[in-house]
Amino acid sequence: MDDARVKIIVGLGNPGRKYAHTRHNVGFMAIDEFAARRGAPAFKKKTPEFDRADYDFDGLTVTTLKPLRFMNLSGEAMAASNINWDSTLASTIIVYDDAALPIGRLRIRLSGSSGGHNGLRNIISTFGTEQIPRLRVGISRASGESLRDHVLTPFDKDERIELDIALRRAADALEMCVADGVRSAMNEFNKSAGQSKEAE
Repeated sequence: MDDARVKIIVGLGNPGRKYAHTRHNVGFMAIDEFAARRGAPAFKKKTPEFDRADYDFDGLTVTTLKPLRFMNLSGEAMAASNINWDSTLASTIIVYDDAALPIGRLRIRLSGSSGGHNGLRNIISTFGTEQIPRLRVGISRASGESLRDHVLTPFDKDERIELDIALRRAADALEMCVADGVRSAMNEFNKSAGQSKEAE
């Protein structure tokens, strides 16, 4: 896969106030952090299926999308937009939570399976391909803890401090995906503090 610059950023989460601050909504939070840096959107459209905003990024139009069906129908909500996904999936990145990663850790990949994430699973099923770049944001999980219960709980005070740092780093990573391509962002952000650079 070529190192195309990202033009569409899709953040995953569940709609509604009830879920706004839960771990499963990290994708929405990362989108909000990215958008806050861009100022007011040049175009915004709200529908029952998705929120969309278009931003100018040094002359490149970047679209952010929040699917507004529940997480396990994320791909169907994406398909309801007027975006030509056949020609744009390679320049799209999906942002979502990963309970297998510690809070604060980012992981970027060009492709792969859903890893058990319901939102990405529906996206892969809807579009019939695993060749979709993605950015995972760690939300951690204690051994033996129910995944379903964990992802629907909010972060505690100490975790929120780590999360805020992670969201700023996620926005940095998204900006690099747009400016320089996904592989460049992988080399920079697929590492823990003090570790050497790596790519997948």
